[in-house]
Amino acid sequence: MESSACKLYHVDGFDSRQFLETYMSDKPEVVFAEETLIFPIENLTKTFAAGLIRGEILVDLSVGPMIQHLYAACEFFKHIIVLKTTDRCILELKRWLDTRTGAFHWGHATQLHVDTEGKSKDHDDFRRCLGKFSRLLKPGGHIILIGTLNATYFTVGKDKIHVLRYDEDLARKALVGEGFVIDCCKVMESKVVSDLCDTKGTIFIVAHKEK
Repeated sequence: MESSACKLYHVDGFDSRQFLETYMSDKPEVVFAEETLIFPIENLTKTFAAGLIRGEILVDLSVGPMIQHLYAACEFFKHIIVLKTTDRCILELKRWLDTRTGAFHWGHATQLHVDTEGKSKDHDDFRRCLGKFSRLLKPGGHIILIGTLNATYFTVGKDKIHVLRYDEDLARKALVGEGFVIDCCKVMESKVVSDLCDTKGTIFIVAHKEK
């Protein structure tokens, strides 16, 4: 699918609740649960449990109103700052934070944790964003990257949302090029074929800023 036919989620926005119901809920029809929930949560839980990453502040920047990946980090950071690009995503999170009626149910995500976080979005922008994160970190500070591999879009309702396409090699080189040392890199090949998203897999990388 041509990226020009897709919307940019941080510019155009999308239905935040429908996004959660489509990709993050515990319903049987959620075909990407392995990629969006199980794989990231299992690896985050192991990463933080190893005791190598902890600190005062964790900054999270993720697509939509996701928070399932933060459960694994709660015990290891005093403060968690969640950055979101649209008001709808912020409102969705506030419903959950304030335990309001109708808030999205994240019980299945917590259980997974118990049982075991430029408009063109091109590759240069990807590297520049990593560079900005690098400048925010002290030497020895960590970055965790969880993303889809070789995907070009995901859908929320009738909206098709553009995704930057990259592979494991590009992600590794971009991190190293911005001064990071890769501590762990795992890739899970997607077994799902769906019109919802054309991802070929999920990548999980832990890296630290070189001292």
